[in-house]
Amino acid sequence: MDYGRIVEEEVRKELLEETSLECTSARFLFYQDSLPLTPGGMHCINLYFECAARGSLRLNEESSEFAWIGPKELKSYRLTFRNDEGLLKYWKESRTT
Repeated sequence: MDYGRIVEEEVRKELLEETSLECTSARFLFYQDSLPLTPGGMHCINLYFECAARGSLRLNEESSEFAWIGPKELKSYRLTFRNDEGLLKYWKESRTT
């Protein structure tokens, strides 16, 4: 997050910067407290949004590849910042609503 910006602005900015996709709507889902995996490690708070977007996906230099996946494919990928836990929570909750 950049200082002085609201979360919804950052979601739109980051999606555009990292994927070239324009966010047309964003809905906050939940946050996840990702405690450090090792003593002294980085403690992250992940904010999860469900977004609609338009455009053609093009990754920036921070990423080397992407994949659209569902729950069955998750085990085939190694995700950072415990995003696998966040995706599992999203899929579980979306089935119950």
